[in-house]
Amino acid sequence: IYAVAIGAFYGTTPMLPLILSDRLGVNETNVGYFVMYLGGIGVIVRSGILGKMIEWLGEVKLARLGLVFLSAGLVSVARIYSYPTMLIALTLMPVGTAFVFPCVTAMLSRAVPKRDRGLYMGVQHTFGGVSRVAFPLMVGYGMDVLGKGVPFIIAGGMVLICLTMTIAMEDYAQPSIAASPSPAG
Repeated sequence: IYAVAIGAFYGTTPMLPLILSDRLGVNETNVGYFVMYLGGIGVIVRSGILGKMIEWLGEVKLARLGLVFLSAGLVSVARIYSYPTMLIALTLMPVGTAFVFPCVTAMLSRAVPKRDRGLYMGVQHTFGGVSRVAFPLMVGYGMDVLGKGVPFIIAGGMVLICLTMTIAMEDYAQPSIAASPSPAG
């Protein structure tokens, strides 16, 4: 889940300026504002909303919601022909990643024995690193061969397929506060 989601996000993001330039006339003098927006949304969600969302939904539901948001954002990039669509896409993607990555990592830390956590966290980040290299290559090639938007749709589909991998997560998640039994009962 981590490798696919991180690859889909960080592998497609470097290609966003090509779509924004082609479809909205964004250029080298103003593309930084769009990248800043993308990063700013991630910071806002992780610093102000993430904890409350974990308490409310729990890690598994929030990871699933994050996968859906990331997938919808990626597919929306393929449909960017207006600024409103661009804002939707550039909001859903970082919100999705801000929900997925911390939840999946937290559950991984509980799924493996304490003595092996460093190893498994390292493996998780190694897969993430490989996907950060492989995805941009595949997306760039796909944009040349299939068209600018198609790799974003494929990446969104791959992220959505990861929902099937979340079934086993229930065993490693802490329940949400909303789902926890009250101390009196």
